Amino acid sequence: MDDNGGCAKIALVVTVVAGIIAIVIYISGFESLPDLLRGERNETQFVVVTVVAPAAAAVAGSQSSQPDIPELASLPERATDTPQPTAPPPPTTAPTAPPDTPPGSILSVGETWYSGGKALQLAYFELTEYAVQDSEAVQGTWKFTNANPHPITFEVDEDGFGGVNNLGDRVHYVRFYSDYPSFYNGGTVNVAPYTSADFTVDLWVPYSNPMVNEVIVEASLGSLTGARWRVPVWH
Repeated sequence: MDDNGGCAKIALVVTVVAGIIAIVIYISGFESLPDLLRGERNETQFVVVTVVAPAAAAVAGSQSSQPDIPELASLPERATDTPQPTAPPPPTTAPTAPPDTPPGSILSVGETWYSGGKALQLAYFELTEYAVQDSEAVQGTWKFTNANPHPITFEVDEDGFGGVNNLGDRVHYVRFYSDYPSFYNGGTVNVAPYTSADFTVDLWVPYSNPMVNEVIVEASLGSLTGARWRVPVWH
């Protein structure tokens, strides 16, 4: 009985030792005990054991950490347009008179003579004949404009108008009249600021001579003096 019990214990010890050796061989990567003694490993098993573990650790690490995302720079705030104050409208000013007409100029019919804020235009003319004294006349329609901020008063008389044809024949009679302001053969004219007065003047100048081809008419009203126009004569 004692011998059998001793053998059983020895067999159990051998079995446990063999199991431990097998586990050591497997874990160490050897296929058998001789391989373990020679140092020849099962490289496939070793590679699996040594490679899979780091890969799994890398995967676990990648799941636990997120890649660093660079923080976007904050955009500058959009500048808002600051409303600018509206400039006040320019002050209303009176009309500016054109520059004075150079002395000695001779204008054409329809043009305007300017002098010191006053304007005189020979707007229209007509060659006429009168039964009285067989007279020939240049009849002109005039417009006087006051471009000043104050009224202007002047006298209209025969001394303010004259004329001469291209042969040197001068005017020998003058007649002038107006419906507004109303006067006939002379009178005082008052012209308010920035308004006009119209009147008609007849200059009796010989023009029937075929050699006459123009008449130069001249007008002076108050301080506006020496205004001249060329009136053509057709035969």
